[in-house]
Amino acid sequence: MNEVSHLQSRIAEITKDHLPFLIDAYGGITESDTHGRPLGKNESIYEPGLIDSNAAVVFAYAAGRTPGARRDLGSLAQRALRRVAECDPESVPPLAWSYVAYALLLGDESRTGRAAQGRRSRAEQQIVARLAAGVASCAERLLDYVFPTGLYADTKAEETCWTAGPLVGAQALCPDDPRLDAWREKAHRFFLNSYNREADRGSSTVVEDKPLGERVSTANLFDDFTLENHGAFHPSYQACINNYAIPYLIYRDYLGRIPESLTWNWRGVHGVMQRLLRPNGRIFCPAGTDYSPYSHAEQIHYLALIVDSLGDPLALRATERAVARIRKFQAHEAGRLVGGSLGGGRHLYWEYHFASFVVFAHALLRACAIVPADSIAAARIGGGPWSSAYARSVTLHLVTGRFNGTRDGSGGTTRSSRVADRRFARPPFRLDSFGFAY
Repeated sequence: MNEVSHLQSRIAEITKDHLPFLIDAYGGITESDTHGRPLGKNESIYEPGLIDSNAAVVFAYAAGRTPGARRDLGSLAQRALRRVAECDPESVPPLAWSYVAYALLLGDESRTGRAAQGRRSRAEQQIVARLAAGVASCAERLLDYVFPTGLYADTKAEETCWTAGPLVGAQALCPDDPRLDAWREKAHRFFLNSYNREADRGSSTVVEDKPLGERVSTANLFDDFTLENHGAFHPSYQACINNYAIPYLIYRDYLGRIPESLTWNWRGVHGVMQRLLRPNGRIFCPAGTDYSPYSHAEQIHYLALIVDSLGDPLALRATERAVARIRKFQAHEAGRLVGGSLGGGRHLYWEYHFASFVVFAHALLRACAIVPADSIAAARIGGGPWSSAYARSVTLHLVTGRFNGTRDGSGGTTRSSRVADRRFARPPFRLDSFGFAY
């Protein structure tokens, strides 16, 4: 067993130990919970279909790929999908439709493809057809989507990422649809208008048969691949290309090719993250952070996505350490992945969402030739100094000890009055290999 296969086995153990809680919790969710009714104090399901689509992916994936998992997981996945099908399709957000598309593809895979379609009951077939139509309808609406720009203070890279998925899911679920070419082209435009730089606008570089300048209309990254969110340089949002995990997996596993547009600028974005990975594999936040940097299941699906797409040994090393920390955390939290305060309380939705991150990490990792970076290589790759001509407000935050997104009593965020526009701030900071700015 090579390094990656062993790591996959350890990730499967995370899911296996998490499933008893997820199954018991899902059994207590009523039909009305699908439509946004609070589950308890500080626990809300945010939008129709969102928690069920996450649960469907986790249960469907575990049913087919987690050794020793319960046999009724397939039925639970079907139950979750049925609940989404009962929602008003236009009220279900694009992110949920992305999850639905992946869950449907996983369901087909567990039935060994088209030859087994006849084993579905008529009711099941109707649900699948309705959900596939819902994904296609969402993709149709996205053809008119106008891309937002967020360069200073509030990047729109994350929102653009998590919205794009139905355009890819529809291609896989409805390959004979006459709108296929339109979905494909709009998907390229989504990818190129999320983690894109000012320099990409007007560029004559050809990506997927067209110059960048014909598709790029926004800017969400500075030209050194850094970005701002919540008013400052924010590494957690550098890592939000992880919102492309489902499109990446659908392209790789079901459509046969990962377009260059999807991974455009990933090497530059991750080049920034490499300099912020500490020796223990965690991400250093030089401007501080306004929520736990160790949430989101240790960014495990971001790291696995980088391992598969860029073949980065440092990301593989960080993934190993993330798995070890998750396992240690689970040992103290009865298998759960959310154990502290997140957005003001323990949200049941996050348990399923984090569980999906672990599922994505398992799916993304596959046998490859790379080996994890050792400590010497990690120091060489991640070592500084590193400077950014754009991240000047970071120095102000370090000097004042303030980050402009600070917790208030309700768990929300408030703007700090001490934040200055970084265009008029101090000279660039420098970051040494130990994560100290100077």
